[in-house]
Amino acid sequence: MIQFKKLLLPLVIGVHSLFALSQEQMKEDLSSFFSAYKQQYAFFDLKRKDNGVDWDDVFQKSKEKLLKAKTDLDFYQILSEAQVALGDGHCYNNASDLIYYSSGIYALGLSFTLGEGNRVFVNGIKEDSDLNDKVEKGFRLIGINGESIRSIAKRHRKWNSASSKGQFMNAFASSLQYRHIYDGKPKSSKATLLFENLDGERVEVKSSWLVYKGTPAPSSVISSFINEDIEMNKAEIGDVTGALPLELKIFKDHNIGYMKLTSFMKTDDPKPQFEKALILLEDTDGLILDLRGNGGGVAKWGYLLANYFIDNDTPAINEGWLTTIYSKVYFQKRLLEGAFTQEDLDEAFADVKAATQTLNQMGLKVTEEEVEAQFVDGKFVSFEGPKIMNDRVNEHVAYNQPLVILMDGGCFSTTDIFMTAINDYKRAIFVGTPNGAGSGSPIPYVLPNSKYTAYISFGRFYTQSEVMIEGRPIQPDVLVSKTAQDIADGRDTVLQAGFQTLMETINPTNSFVSTDSGEADLISSTIKKVGIKFGRPTLPDYIRNSLVEKSSFKIK
Repeated sequence: MIQFKKLLLPLVIGVHSLFALSQEQMKEDLSSFFSAYKQQYAFFDLKRKDNGVDWDDVFQKSKEKLLKAKTDLDFYQILSEAQVALGDGHCYNNASDLIYYSSGIYALGLSFTLGEGNRVFVNGIKEDSDLNDKVEKGFRLIGINGESIRSIAKRHRKWNSASSKGQFMNAFASSLQYRHIYDGKPKSSKATLLFENLDGERVEVKSSWLVYKGTPAPSSVISSFINEDIEMNKAEIGDVTGALPLELKIFKDHNIGYMKLTSFMKTDDPKPQFEKALILLEDTDGLILDLRGNGGGVAKWGYLLANYFIDNDTPAINEGWLTTIYSKVYFQKRLLEGAFTQEDLDEAFADVKAATQTLNQMGLKVTEEEVEAQFVDGKFVSFEGPKIMNDRVNEHVAYNQPLVILMDGGCFSTTDIFMTAINDYKRAIFVGTPNGAGSGSPIPYVLPNSKYTAYISFGRFYTQSEVMIEGRPIQPDVLVSKTAQDIADGRDTVLQAGFQTLMETINPTNSFVSTDSGEADLISSTIKKVGIKFGRPTLPDYIRNSLVEKSSFKIK
């Protein structure tokens, strides 16, 4: 029997040269793509119910589109549109990488953010941009090259996967600094941009396209939100370091805590970091937990963090689980990257005894009788297996004071899991805009000819109450977003609303609630102040982390 040791495998996107594909190679890759999804995708029943998705029908329409495909880019677009049909933000791809390393990405010297009414606003200007004396933060982007932002969004929605409108709009706004790869090369060296300034006047400007290719060192500008009412800059730095990018502050005038967590990406255990943070927060009268833009990471850290906000007499918080589909696609990814050849894989699943040994080496506690049921006509077939995601509880007593969570469409994956678990227990007041609502766990599948990497949701996360997270965003209790003036002034209106909501919760009988928090002591921060980046697009956290953890499984 083949022995192997490497079970936790990093996700690496390889750099390779782009070449022209033949029609036969495209056909082979298309069939491989749809077959992989059919074997491995975890949400077909849900997406059929929610979105009317018929995967066989999508395949037929894609084959018809392929007849008209002339370039590799045409082919990537066909695959992207098939992924988007599922309405799953974890079904991502590396098409932008393939273009980035070949012909390059076209970009503007501006960055954008989503504001009130799902409008797009300027929130950063590249230092050497030709727009520095023409455009200001807070300007609303109305159109590009004569096309309205609404029209551009509608077109991009066919190409960019998302689990919810909130996730799509959040990602759409931030990605508008780049020309979409499927829009092709610009017809002109300059883009015509139409804005509305803070006085409501239309401003039209032209700006040169920038080209990023290969691995340039991106320049950046610092984007920091300063609040007139909630001053968060005058602070003393303490020492509560740990695995995750976490920032902790105390508004000492009101005895309110503020904790910002921007990612769950690190595989290093964050429990000691959470314990230290809760010790420092234990005497506060309330807490603001800022999760805006947290795209997720390691799923079990979301369940672990939830322990710290649910009463210790409620152990069910750990009963969330991941239902994984185990197929040949899954094992190819997890085993072949561990130096398995295809022959090794075939040997590992050649018969019931070999497959049982392989599955148990992977941490699945299964018997030969259970595995035998997964063989049809002598061949191994896919099966589902649930896994408890977190078997540990907090050592420090749970934080039971009022909790306000700041959220937006950038909250996704592990962050969605955490917020849904908290919402199950009605433990927090949510302030901001709806979250991304994604609960799949992605696995990358590389097509043989094009090297197009398709990410496939191979597992479904559930909370202990069996709430389906995928495609079902949490509606905030207090809906609030930034205005153009807020963005221009650097005012964090969402934080301000969260602060006021928390104060009213702590002291509901007070007819006047001050939003002047006074100075905040910065207890600790491991968040790097990198500012707004200009350069190549980067993969979001929920894609960069495709983690499989050893645990106890039972075949369903």
